[in-house]
Amino acid sequence: MTLKTRILVTLAFAAALGHGEVLFTTNDAPARVEGVAVWHRPADQYYYLLDDAGGAWRIRNADGRVLIRPGDRVRVEGVKPRGSARPRIERATTEKIGTGSLPEPIEMTVDEMYAVGDDGEAGRRAWYARLVAVRGIVTDINRRETYTQILLGPKSRSVQIALPIRWSDPLPKGLAFGAFVRVRGIGHYDPLPPDHKGAVTGLVNFSVYPERLADLQILDEAPFWTPLKIFAACTAFAFVMLGVVALVLRARVRDRIAADAARRERLRLTSELHDNFQQLLAGCMFRLGAAMGKVGKDDDAARAQLELLRNSLNHTQSSLRSALWGLTEEAEGPAALSELFRYAASRLPQWTGIVHFTVRGRERAVARKCSGSLLLILQEAVGNALRHGGAKRVDVIVDFLDNALVFGVRDDGCGFDSRTPPKSGHLGLVTMRQHAEGLGGTLTVVSREGEGTTVTVRIPL
Repeated sequence: MTLKTRILVTLAFAAALGHGEVLFTTNDAPARVEGVAVWHRPADQYYYLLDDAGGAWRIRNADGRVLIRPGDRVRVEGVKPRGSARPRIERATTEKIGTGSLPEPIEMTVDEMYAVGDDGEAGRRAWYARLVAVRGIVTDINRRETYTQILLGPKSRSVQIALPIRWSDPLPKGLAFGAFVRVRGIGHYDPLPPDHKGAVTGLVNFSVYPERLADLQILDEAPFWTPLKIFAACTAFAFVMLGVVALVLRARVRDRIAADAARRERLRLTSELHDNFQQLLAGCMFRLGAAMGKVGKDDDAARAQLELLRNSLNHTQSSLRSALWGLTEEAEGPAALSELFRYAASRLPQWTGIVHFTVRGRERAVARKCSGSLLLILQEAVGNALRHGGAKRVDVIVDFLDNALVFGVRDDGCGFDSRTPPKSGHLGLVTMRQHAEGLGGTLTVVSREGEGTTVTVRIPL
């Protein structure tokens, strides 16, 4: 073997290692064909030819120049590399001998391209190096510096399309994920390394190379709700909902902490009032009784003033005791208003068997500060019915309306003339009305002598 032959063999072996197939060796066969050039891009140093026998070839000239255009009829002489899985002629010379007609492209979908490509040698030859027009859905767009690669799906079987669109160029209108397109160009694939018998074991990188951007057609623009947009919208919605849930939970925790703090403060205030002011009032009442015992029998004016003072102290002590009771029951009782009323009633033996509760409508939550005031109104109304009216039955009816809370206290006592102003020192009705108005509501009293009394409170929700 001469030195020149050895060099050629070494170069061929290196080419086989670098490209996965033998390009040419000293055993390459000469080739001579005539046909019509069907595809060429100015940037490429090769073109595709359809010969008169229907065969398709990729042609690379020896000087690397391509001076023909698609539609030219040419004569080609060169070598066909042995062991190549694809029809190609290398080191060729091209001579233009006339003008021919371009064949119509082979119309197929992505699935049809794969089905033909998997159908043995004949199937692979059916569209390789031939003009094809493949239709599919855009599943990916990858911008490169000198071209843009898109993938046509379905995604499990995609065809690569190399469009002549630079990174700095805008994409054609309508080219987006989910668009249904048609691309005209040359079909191409890469064979896997052959087996020990030299047979092709498989194909990869199914591709179509368009000559120009006009070979891309948008058949149907992408729907607005593409899978990517749906995923993005669902993700954004999930994050928003997580944020809302976090805010709600945070608000509930904050409200619970505030409610617990208020409860502890009410209990502390109740304890201080009971230990200090109640003891102070009890001491004042004791000293007042002692002072009245020292007043002379004939000193009616002084005795009258002391009697008024004792009535005022009695009322103050009674009001304070009621306030302490309301604060304690509100702090320790259940959250639901109806259950709070029943809980408070169960702690007063004198109400047992006399006070009856009825709740109508769908019960809703009532703020603690509101339920505390309503509890004081209930205590005052029922207390008046028992102390002053001599009632044998008291009905408490709580109505939860759409936009208001209405509860009434109706007794079968002796009643009174509700048009007459209350006597000096009797401020129960005034106190109840102040509590109701403090909650933005109203309090009405209907009573006649011998017909009982009805107290109605209406609070907006």
